[in-house]
Amino acid sequence: MKCTTCKMQNTETRVVPHYHADLLGAPFDITLINSVKEVWCVECQKKLSTTIPELEGLLQAVAWSRAFTSRKLSGEEVRFLRKAVGMKAKAFAEKIEMSPENLSRVENGQKPLGPGSEKLLRFFVLTRMLDDDVVAKIGNEQIKKLFDVKIESTWDPEKRLGYAYKFRGSEDDVSKRHKYEPVAEAA
Repeated sequence: MKCTTCKMQNTETRVVPHYHADLLGAPFDITLINSVKEVWCVECQKKLSTTIPELEGLLQAVAWSRAFTSRKLSGEEVRFLRKAVGMKAKAFAEKIEMSPENLSRVENGQKPLGPGSEKLLRFFVLTRMLDDDVVAKIGNEQIKKLFDVKIESTWDPEKRLGYAYKFRGSEDDVSKRHKYEPVAEAA
C-alpha cells in the first residue's frame, strides 16, 4: 500500500488493543478487543486504513447481546435491531404483527413496546440470525433463556449500555456471529 501523503510504500500493520466501533449506528457503546487492524505509514506515521473483520458477524453479535440484555429497548435500539437483521420497516412490522405506523412510533421514541411485544420482537430478531444447523446446536436452553428475561420497566436513560467483543475468526464456526466472543458487558 502506498501512502497518499509521502508516497512511500513502507507500511506496518498494528492491532488496536481497544477499538471503539462508533460507526455501526448502534445507540450503545461497542468496543472491539485486539480485533481491529490498522495500516500505518512508517515514514510519516499517517493511518492509511482500518479493518474491522467480519462486520456482518459483529452486527449480529451485538444484536444478539442486546436481545438478551434485560433493559427495556429504546426506539433507537429497536431500529438498530431491525437494521441488524436487514429488514425494511414495513416487512419487519408485518413479521412481529404490528402496523408500520406503530413501529414508526416505537422507533421514534413516541410509543414504548409492551413486555409481550418486546419479547416477540427480541425472539424474532434472534431467530432471523440463526442458521438451521445452528438451531440444532443451540437447543431450547438459549430460547428458554430469552423468555425468562424480565424486561426492566425503569432505567436511567443517561446510562449507555456497552458491549465488548474479541474477534476469534475460527473458520470452523458455523455462524458469523460466533466469530465474535463477548469479552464483558461494559458499564
